[in-house]
Amino acid sequence: MGRVQEIEHEIALVSARLQALKQELETIRKSCDHEFVKDDYIRICKKCDLQESIYY
Repeated sequence: MGRVQEIEHEIALVSARLQALKQELETIRKSCDHEFVKDDYIRICKKCDLQESIYY
């Protein structure tokens, strides 16, 4: 059972790290001065890799 608890603990740590990284990415994207490259369906920021659909 000790290994199961270790794995659960590691999953919790990785999940917390993932959440922190998602928040950091969101912060970067919100403060980015976007430079978009467009195609027929999406536009992608060259600086922060933000992708937006332009297909309606």
